Amino acid sequence: MVLGCGLLGRRSLSALGAACARRGLGPALLGIFLHHTDFRKSLTVEQGTMKVESLPALTDNYMYLVIDDDTKEAAIVDPVQPQKVVETVRKYGVKLTTVLTTHHHWDHAGGNEKLVKLEPGLKVYGGDDRIGALTHRVTHLSTLQVGSLNVKCLSTPCHTSGHICYFVSKPSSSEPPAVFTGDTLFVAGCGKFYEGTADEMYKALLEVLGRLPPDTVGSAPSAARARECTVATNTPSTTSSLPATWSPAMPPSRRNWPGPRRSTALGSPRCRPPSQRSSPTTRS
Repeated sequence: MVLGCGLLGRRSLSALGAACARRGLGPALLGIFLHHTDFRKSLTVEQGTMKVESLPALTDNYMYLVIDDDTKEAAIVDPVQPQKVVETVRKYGVKLTTVLTTHHHWDHAGGNEKLVKLEPGLKVYGGDDRIGALTHRVTHLSTLQVGSLNVKCLSTPCHTSGHICYFVSKPSSSEPPAVFTGDTLFVAGCGKFYEGTADEMYKALLEVLGRLPPDTVGSAPSAARARECTVATNTPSTTSSLPATWSPAMPPSRRNWPGPRRSTALGSPRCRPPSQRSSPTTRS
């Protein structure tokens, strides 16, 4: 059996690697090897004139290059590995104009400052002054353009207080829109409550993301393996899967939850720059 083919494809290898990494030193080394970025290939999703290239980053993140085919302008979502972004932009022959940062954690915003040096003149959007190289602070329902594509900013505070999801659509078009949810929504759950409450996450998932158009799609390579989630936020499927955990009849703050764990603004160790992960002054 060739590695990455047959019964164990790349998706299965990635999942196997993640499982091994949780089971002791020996299996962990195998897990790291199998789950490494090199085994997670990029994937292009074309939606009419909007093209999205998902780019594996670090060990389990994704960056997303959003291309407007009409104008050949592009935006990058959470460019934590700038050199890979630049190489992909050159491969497609497009003009990178915009950085869309979902939140300030290093594993999402840590490449901003290097990228603006590699590609001068970029507009860097985000909802938090802690985001590196920020040029445009956005709020809920702020809008911007990437070529002929419309980008609407959706405030979803909880994982971080300034977390923004980006809803991208083609005006006056039947092309399905897409949403990029950062660490608010994952394939099988939501992000940790580092700077917010259960009420805020409930609102973000049901009242903000859950009310997007039913044809909204995501750009994750596979719902079975994507760590960073840009899944379809189809209202019926989203809301129907939540009551098993969250009963709609009772606000989250009144349920028998242990409550969100407050932490440092840096978030968990994987959200911090490598130089800060062993610091005794920070905790996950």
